Amino acid sequence: MWFAVLFVIPVAIGGTHLLNRYKYTRRSRLAMGLSYLVAFVLALAFIRYQFPGLEAVLKIVLAVVGAIPIFVVLALVVAELWRKSKQREFDSNVHRLRLTVGGLKEHHLGLERELHTIELRRRDIENQHRNALVLQSELDVRINSWRQAGGIARIRAVKAEEWEQEFGQLDEDKLQATAEVLKREAEAAEPGAGREHAEVRQAVCQLVRLRRKLQQPNAELAGLEKEEECLRQEAKALEAELERLEEELREAERALALFLADPIELD
Repeated sequence: MWFAVLFVIPVAIGGTHLLNRYKYTRRSRLAMGLSYLVAFVLALAFIRYQFPGLEAVLKIVLAVVGAIPIFVVLALVVAELWRKSKQREFDSNVHRLRLTVGGLKEHHLGLERELHTIELRRRDIENQHRNALVLQSELDVRINSWRQAGGIARIRAVKAEEWEQEFGQLDEDKLQATAEVLKREAEAAEPGAGREHAEVRQAVCQLVRLRRKLQQPNAELAGLEKEEECLRQEAKALEAELERLEEELREAERALALFLADPIELD
C-alpha cells in the first residue's frame, strides 16, 4: 500500500508539472510520443525478463502501465532540456549585459578615484599658494621693519630697492643659486648688524623669487583642471551609457521572468 502511494505521488507530481508547465506543439507532442514509446519498450523488456511465463496480453498491459513512470521521467528530461535550450538566449543576454554593466561601473569607480586624486592634489597646490602668500606677507613685514629701524631708514630703503632690482634681473637658476649663497652667508655671519644685514638681503632675494612664482600661472594647476574636465566629460558619458544599459538589463531580466512565469511553449 505504502509502496503504491510512494509510487503514485511522484508520478502524479511529475505529470501535473508536464501538463501545467509546458505548452505543446505538434513537434513537442511527437517528442513526447517517442518518449512514451521508449518507456514502453523499456517496461516491456523488464516485464519479459522478470516474468517470462506471463501471457503476452498481460505483459503488454503491464508494460503500458509500467511505462508511465518511465515516461514521466523521460518527458521531464526532454522538456527541461528543451526549456533550457529556449532559455539560453535569455540567460546569455542577461549575462552579457550584467558583465558589461559591471565593467562600466568598475571603470566609473576608477574615474571617480582619479577625480578624487586630482581634487586632493589641487587642494595641496592651493594650500601651497596660501602658505606662499603668508610667507610673502611675513617677508614684507621683516624687510619693512628693517628699513624703518634706526636713524638710517632712507639709506636702508634705497638699499632694499637696489637689492630687489639686482635680484629681479637674474633668471630663475641664478636667482636660486644666489639665494643658496645668501643663506650660507647669513648662517655664517657673526651675530649683530652683519648677520641682520645678510638675513635681510636673503629675505629680499627670497621675496623676489616668491613674487615671481606667485605672478606666474600655475602650469600644474592648469593641467589638473584640463585633466579634470576631460575626466568629468568621460564620466558623464559613461553614466549615460550605464543608465541605458541598466534599463536594457532590467528589460532583459523582466523578459526572462515572464518567460519562466508563463507556460513554456515547446516548439
